[in-house]
Amino acid sequence: MDSSVVLINVFAVPQGLEDEFLSKWHQTAQLMKNEPGFIETKLHRSLDPTSRFQFINIAKWSTQEAWQAAFSKRLAQQEIFEQQLPVEANPALYKVEVQY
Repeated sequence: MDSSVVLINVFAVPQGLEDEFLSKWHQTAQLMKNEPGFIETKLHRSLDPTSRFQFINIAKWSTQEAWQAAFSKRLAQQEIFEQQLPVEANPALYKVEVQY
């Protein structure tokens, strides 16, 4: 049984802060990718500039516990960029229910 989980995080980024958001996202991703249990991440950008959620991050982690440990560590060290920008982040963990 696959215990991996998928983090889906949708971001509402105020207009004009997209470049700063991308810079902070890259910094955070560089830190997270070195954490135990990290598998991969992909940041998606909306083709519609008026979309509420301009960016969606989809990351795969080996287990829920691995993601929680990494997130808690970075949060404690104030390295989670959402705290530093007026960005609405909506992270949640998922498991694959159906795949074709």
